[in-house]
Amino acid sequence: MSLKTVYHPYFKIGAAVPAKAFYDARAQEALLCQYDSFTCENEMKPQHLLDEEENRRNPAAHDRCPAVSFQGIRVALDFARENGMKMRGHTLVWHNQTPRWFFTESYSDREDAPLVDRETMLARLE
Repeated sequence: MSLKTVYHPYFKIGAAVPAKAFYDARAQEALLCQYDSFTCENEMKPQHLLDEEENRRNPAAHDRCPAVSFQGIRVALDFARENGMKMRGHTLVWHNQTPRWFFTESYSDREDAPLVDRETMLARLE
């Protein structure tokens, strides 16, 4: 009997899944057999979700609402939908996987770029 079957009356059973699992038939089979939810291991962290190119191209438009791109997790989103699985978001702010440019004025990647003010940062985080 699978974990998801045993615990079905109580809660979902999930796993942290690396991106390569969605290209591995054995990993997919194990995921479908044992779990009814998952979260991407790293692909939903800021360094992957923030759309660096778009934020830099038009920083004024994205100053308080950063552009993001879900293309990097499309395979995971499709897998969840096609298999009726729940997918948990993880995590939009992460101590060592948020690029410095996210905190700077005009999303600059210069080492000496000034940081945005508190209100702008709070808006970006929101």
